Amino acid sequence: MYAVWSRTHPFFDRLRQKWYASGQKRFPDDLSLTPTLAKLWYASDGYLDIGRWGRPRLEIKARNENDRTEFLLDLFREHGFDPLYIRNEIRFTCDDTEALVDWMGDPPPGFEYKWVLDSRERYRDLKRRAYEEYTTHNAG
Repeated sequence: MYAVWSRTHPFFDRLRQKWYASGQKRFPDDLSLTPTLAKLWYASDGYLDIGRWGRPRLEIKARNENDRTEFLLDLFREHGFDPLYIRNEIRFTCDDTEALVDWMGDPPPGFEYKWVLDSRERYRDLKRRAYEEYTTHNAG
């Protein structure tokens, strides 16, 4: 029998207290959006609305903050973007999507497909490859 023990670093305890003070995830009131923070938020909770026609739009899920929509929108408005909050999502126009992707910079590995705005086929191909490379497969 094997056992694994780990210790919590005090820094992570402070993060937990700040982000989960009530037991639910809440963005700290003093949160300041940076390109890196936006990139990580989009990579984990966002997606591109790739329709059959037209240009893609970036959307980020934010159900945990639906009682503070102005706070969420203001995080982006400070940087010149003008998103909407609809059905628990922060939604950007096509023009803002292009500007936001540029502002966030290069994607983290495995999320390159979320930065593809010029080709539905390339988006789908990179997404398929990312899922194949970065997801756990059942060896069963």
